[in-house]
Amino acid sequence: KGNSTRSKTRCRVEHVFAWMAQWGGKTVRCIGLARAEVRIGFMNLVYNMRRFCAIRRVAAS
Repeated sequence: KGNSTRSKTRCRVEHVFAWMAQWGGKTVRCIGLARAEVRIGFMNLVYNMRRFCAIRRVAAS
């Protein structure tokens, strides 16, 4: 029962990280922590926007 509860969260989180690794690469190639944080933040923003569009598309049909 505990594994079932944790696996739902793990599945959602691992899909996000897999998407980021596929689209943005596994490494952040920039100089400075501030630039790395901005790059990762933009990747998060793009992922969230794509998910929002997909959810709206499903809800509209």
